[in-house]
Parts: sequence; structure tokens; C-alpha cells
Amino acid sequence: MPPSITVEPIRASMLLDVEGVGGHPKDLKPQGLPPGNSTLNIQIEGLDRSFAALWRGGSVIGIGSIGEEEENSLRRKRSLILQTLAAALLSSQVRANASSPALPNVYLVTPHTSQTIPMLHVLLATTISDSQAAIELLRTVRVLQYFDLAGLAESLAEISQDLFRRTHATDEPVAAEVGRHALPKDIVVIQGLGETVSATHRRSGLVQSNALLGNLMRNITQISRISKDVLVLVEVALETGAPSNPQSYQEAARARRAHATIQLESVFAGPNGETLRLYSGHETLARTLEADLNCIVVAHDGFGRVKEKGRPNESSEQVVEVVKDRVGDLMGLWGIWKGG
Repeated sequence: MPPSITVEPIRASMLLDVEGVGGHPKDLKPQGLPPGNSTLNIQIEGLDRSFAALWRGGSVIGIGSIGEEEENSLRRKRSLILQTLAAALLSSQVRANASSPALPNVYLVTPHTSQTIPMLHVLLATTISDSQAAIELLRTVRVLQYFDLAGLAESLAEISQDLFRRTHATDEPVAAEVGRHALPKDIVVIQGLGETVSATHRRSGLVQSNALLGNLMRNITQISRISKDVLVLVEVALETGAPSNPQSYQEAARARRAHATIQLESVFAGPNGETLRLYSGHETLARTLEADLNCIVVAHDGFGRVKEKGRPNESSEQVVEVVKDRVGDLMGLWGIWKGG
């Protein structure tokens, strides 16, 4: 009987190398970058620099935050996706000093009830202490609001057409050694997807909603592949998994809600076996959503391990963790996001 041979599995990062997109994701970590390139990454204030390697073009990244504000409390949980977008806009100031196109083109696809732009303006103005400069940073942010999945699909089609036209209108070559390291030129932010899909599921049933979501996710993936300078950020809804064998009405309700979620591979767990879970109205819908995300990054309180401290009007510390990374080697990376 011939001896067994261990074959290394093929990862998506290897396929990207074959396509000539750039170097191995391992080379993208901040500690391995030349000093001149480190400032071109998206670096979130108060978070370890190792996370800067996540925000590379050509990827679809799911971002979620959990930990709701307590009643009658002024302490706020920061939105990771808003902080990421703000960091990208602030990093453009550094790139402007290098005599290159400064502000990235941002497409914000959000529900019609969203208050993302006012919140983003407040965040930027607080960070740089200049409201007018914050407004100037927002001038390339284009807002596309939607009511339902059909409206969301139309917004994505419009973005795809615009990106394709601009990408093929210029024949400027992009250096291979810079393309994967620099700040993305186009950032697409999609909010409210999980909640919208869940509403469609309640109205139209599982089969139709899953078919619509599958087609939507394929469109999102195609957008990320139009250019290696396109970064797609999808806000995902997170839940805390209910413990097994519920003994009360409240626990039974949480258990039923858990059937609409899938478990995420977090290194943290609650004292009674609670886990982080991705919510999208039904387990099948959650799996369809998760399958097309290259990476998933979550912010949470470590199931009570991160204690709130400081003044009530300050943001509390949170754990930021990579629970999925199929194009790199950052799976399992976590760090404490300092309050600000």
C-alpha cells in the first residue's frame, strides 16, 4: 500500500496570486510593509495595526457590531463599519500629501430610514475638530437609499455600471506591488441587508427570499471584482446564541430566534455556552449571506470580559475579532478596541 501524501489545501489567496492580483496576504500585515506604505492602509484609531491588512481591495467584508446601549445609559457602543469608513476618509488626507488622488469614491447603500451621513459627519468632525473639513471629506460620498430588496438590487446595478464605466475609461496601469497595499479607490458600503432580507422572508417565504439574496450576493461579488481597488463592506446583523434546553419563556424565544442564525467561529464564548451568530431571518438565508463574504469582522464585549470603565459619555472598550478570512491568514486575530 503506497504511503499517504499530505496535500496542502488550495486557498482563495493562492488563486488570487495566480490571477496576478498581488502578493500573499501574509505580506500585507503592517509589520511586513515598508515604512512608506504603512500610512496608506485603513487604520482605525484605538485598534491594533494588524487589522489594517484586512481592508484590501477586491474583497467583500462583512462587518458587525453587537452590544446594545443600556437603558438610561449615556455610554455608547461604536459602530465598527462607521469607524472603518471614517478611517478610510481620514487616511485620504495622508494620501493627498503624496500628490495622488485624495478622497476615495464611496457608495453608501442604506435603508431610507438610515441616519448614517449625519452620524458619520459627527464622527469625522469630532476626530479632526473641524466641522467644515469633515463636510469636505464627505463630498465624494454618494448615498443610494432603498426601501426593499428590489431597490437594493437597482442601487447595486447602478454602482456596477458606474464602476465599470470609470474603470474602463482610464487605462492607467496599477503597479502590482502597490495595488494590494494602498487605500482602495472605491469603497461600497451596504447597510441593512440582513434586516431587509428578513422582511422579505416574512412576506414572500424562504424559497423566493433565498433566490433573491443569492442573486444579490453574486452581484456584490461581481462588483468587488470589477477592479482590485474596489472594497465592499457589508454590514451584517449579529445575535448572541441562546443556551440549549431553555427553561423559561424568554429563553425559549431566544432559542427560536437562534434557528434563524448560524454560528460564527469566534474564539470567545459565554459562560453558558452562548456564541456569536449571524442573523438573516432564517438559517438558510444566513448561510447564503455568509458564503459570499470573504471576511467577517465583528465587534463585541467578549461576553462580558471587557469591562466598561471611564466617564459615562465615553465609548467603552470592545473586542474586535476576525471570525472568517478565506483569502488571507488573519482568521482568529482579535484585539481590544480602545475607547475614545
